Amino acid sequence: MAEENFRYKTTIHGKPYTIIGHETRRQMDEVMKVFNDQLEQIKRLAPEISTEDSAVLLAVNAINDQLKKQERIFQLEEDLQAAEDKISQLTSGSKTKAPQEKK
Repeated sequence: MAEENFRYKTTIHGKPYTIIGHETRRQMDEVMKVFNDQLEQIKRLAPEISTEDSAVLLAVNAINDQLKKQERIFQLEEDLQAAEDKISQLTSGSKTKAPQEKK
């Protein structure tokens, strides 16, 4: 069953947009809040650049953040696998060794 597309109407720096996707209204509200906050921050820091250039910088920042998060996820997955391997090794090692009785 295919996911249903939703139409989300928003305004970005005074210009109306309709975004079509699978996300909930709540998710898109949060995305647009962060997007507009970051766009305004860029415009405050560099008021001389155009809105288009600000959006490009925002996109570059978003991709940079995404790549950092993907790398962090990859590292955490490796750490998790190593921990699972260690647990497996410890539990299988304890099953093969019979406890020794004290005399």
